[in-house]
Amino acid sequence: PGKQISSDAKFQVDFVEPEFPKSADEKAKEFNFLQLHNAKTDIDLIMEMNPDLNEDEAKEELAKNKVINDANRPQIGINPVQQPGGANAFKNQSGFSLMIQNFGKLEARGGQVPMYNMGENETFLKERIIWNKHNPGKQISSDAKFQVDFVEPEFPKSADEKAKEFNFLQLHNAKTDIDLIMEMNPDLNEDEAKEELAKNKVINDANRPQIGINPVQQPGGANAFKNQSGFSLMIQNFGKL
Repeated sequence: PGKQISSDAKFQVDFVEPEFPKSADEKAKEFNFLQLHNAKTDIDLIMEMNPDLNEDEAKEELAKNKVINDANRPQIGINPVQQPGGANAFKNQSGFSLMIQNFGKLEARGGQVPMYNMGENETFLKERIIWNKHNPGKQISSDAKFQVDFVEPEFPKSADEKAKEFNFLQLHNAKTDIDLIMEMNPDLNEDEAKEELAKNKVINDANRPQIGINPVQQPGGANAFKNQSGFSLMIQNFGKL
């Protein structure tokens, strides 16, 4: 009776609205639309990718990338990678589509993890009482915390997704071939990556007419499983992994 809850008090549970992730293709279309109507620029894209950069630093990055990309512009986008579709498309499922397919499970996981952490913490508090009772010389501090960290699931990107994403970023001078080489070879610094790019460009320019003549196609049809790519096999067995 001394601690009354007012009749005006309200109780409300706020549910977080589900967020539906966008594919690389959707992101590219959205940005291109906004840029077409001058609602965004390549500088905005670079700053979104690199939140630590200010506008002046992003402008410098854009100028530097543009010089590199303009030098390689004729070669950009010559060999787009295609993934097969049709009835067997699920066997070559992209990481993005796998994420969408399991969206309900991810939502359930998001709600269950905090509850599991709460249960684990309650168990820890009880275990601490028991431990301190039986081990007076080795007490667990009352300030001690216990938490289980859950690794967030990662959805691998297909070669097609990676290619589309990089081509989009390069088209807007947010990335260069040097960035790609450094991502593939983390031990290289920028100067070494430039040397590698120059060396590769000489070789590729000499063979440019032949490059892309025989694109590699993933098999389809009834025997698709027998000729399945390593990537699609990994996706098919993602749950087991």
